[in-house]
Amino acid sequence: MVYSLNQFFIEDTLIPIYGYGLYKMSTNASNEYFYIDYRDSRIPYLNIPSNNWVDHWIKYDFSNNKFYYSTISSAGPYTQISKGQYLKFWEMQATDPPRPETSQFPDYWENCLVVINNGNEYPKLDWGPHPDDQQTIDVTGYNIYRALTNNNPPPNPNFVLIATVDDQTFQYTDTQYGLGSSILLHYEVKAIYENQTKNKVYETTPTNTVIVGGSLLKHGREREKKLINLLCIRIILIHLIP
Repeated sequence: MVYSLNQFFIEDTLIPIYGYGLYKMSTNASNEYFYIDYRDSRIPYLNIPSNNWVDHWIKYDFSNNKFYYSTISSAGPYTQISKGQYLKFWEMQATDPPRPETSQFPDYWENCLVVINNGNEYPKLDWGPHPDDQQTIDVTGYNIYRALTNNNPPPNPNFVLIATVDDQTFQYTDTQYGLGSSILLHYEVKAIYENQTKNKVYETTPTNTVIVGGSLLKHGREREKKLINLLCIRIILIHLIP
């Protein structure tokens, strides 16, 4: 349930229902906003009693222009939500294990990657567990790939591995590049798994590719100019290939 202090209340009988997805919550009363991730097929978590059809409550306090949430009741207690915070519903509900269930979603892996502003103008990647993890494969980690192009990208940009995280980590912030408009940043993620019989490590197919505008940080402006020139040359060469 969402309601606002000192302005109006939404009655318990008028409860907004959310689909499975990632939402950005904001208000026209200020520039406060936050993200909340509902991409978990176990929702709703509660064994709903007859007098309570609510998984959580979100309120906006006009006296201090802050959002709050509670998983207990409309009376609280409430936890303040910081500007730009990324809330995960399964963590709000303290599930065990503290990770979403995604195996029930069709085409989840091909649509799960998103990139948002981390609050400091850096691209923050967020995805979820590979649907086949602990089903047909045992994921040991995730590889994050990035490609750089100018504003006229080739059809198949050159992706380079930039980081590897463990199997319980589903976020990564790229601090080498800021959000901007001078270049394009392409991102994708692949799950890593082992074949014990063959003693080999494999990667899954990638997630969807997300493209955002980016720029190098101030100390790398010269490198950015060289990079853009190189990218332009590469694109010309690709166009020359019959």
